[in-house]
Order: sequence, then C-alpha cells, then structure tokens
Amino acid sequence: MRALYVLCVVVVWALEGVRPAPAGQPPASEEEVNVLMFGVLQFSESLRHTFQSTEAKLARLANAVRNTEVLVRQLDQQTLQAKQAEAQIKEGIHHLQAQTADLKSTAEQTKGKVQLVEQGDLELKTKLMELDSTLKMANPDSVKLLKEDVQKHSRILRDLLDWTQHQKQSLQLQSQQLTQLQKQNGS
Repeated sequence: MRALYVLCVVVVWALEGVRPAPAGQPPASEEEVNVLMFGVLQFSESLRHTFQSTEAKLARLANAVRNTEVLVRQLDQQTLQAKQAEAQIKEGIHHLQAQTADLKSTAEQTKGKVQLVEQGDLELKTKLMELDSTLKMANPDSVKLLKEDVQKHSRILRDLLDWTQHQKQSLQLQSQQLTQLQKQNGS
C-alpha cells in the first residue's frame, strides 16, 4: 500500500515537470524519451504487482472471514446441543429423585407392615402354645374341637408366614433398588 502511494507521488511529480518545450529549445532526445518510457513501464509493472498482491490479500481475508463464520455457526450448534443435553440430564435427575422418594415411601410402608405381621405371628405362636397346653388338660371331645380350631389357625398361620416371607423379600428388593438409585444420584 505504501509502495502504491510512493508511485502515485512520483507520477504526479513527474507529470508536473512535463511541459511543452519552450520555443526555441530542441525537443527531448530519444534517449530521454526512452528513459521516461522505461520509468513509466516500471511504474505500471509496480502498480500491477501492488494490485495483484492487494487482491490476493483481500481474497485471503475473505476466506478467513468465511472460515470464521463457519466456526461460529458450528459453535452455536454445539452450544445449543449442550444446552439440550443439560436440560435432558436435569429432567432425568428430577425423575430419579421422584422415583427414589417413591421407593423410600414404599419401603417404609412395607417395613411397617412386615413388622406388624411379625408381631401378629409372635402373638399367634403364643396363643398356639397356650392352646397346646390347654389341649393337654382338656377332655377328648373338646380336644377334637380344639384340634380342628388349631388346624384352622395353623393354616392361617402358614399363610401369614408365607405372606410375611414374601413381604420381607419385597422389602429387600426395594431396599436394593433404593440403594442403587442413591448411588446413581450420588455419582
């Protein structure tokens, strides 16, 4: 750019010096004209070279701007995708927290029920022992009736024991699931 400015100054200066030869002076010699033409040719070559290098620089700048625009668009897309992923992760965490709360509630309810059943089981065993001692002291007809009652209570007791066992297993499974969810939420 500086060279172009210098060349323009030289041309203007040279043109200011060009005047018609005063009357009575001989015109410029052929050698002077050749030197002047050679200077004009060098000036035009220098001007062409400056134009080409400026054009190349502008092309490189335009290419760099296009590349930067592409990168900015890609960064915008990546940012949008990251925000969407973040929203999905937050939604997943809220869902897991809700599931954890539900499992805790269910586990506590089941634990309470299992404790009640175990307490009922103990009470039934105590009553059976009392009945057994009463049977040993009772007459044969009442023993037969009591035996039938005992068998009926025994079936009920077995059913309760099976149900209690099932509830214990269910509670253990829920407790394991709750522990796994807590580990997932914690990590």
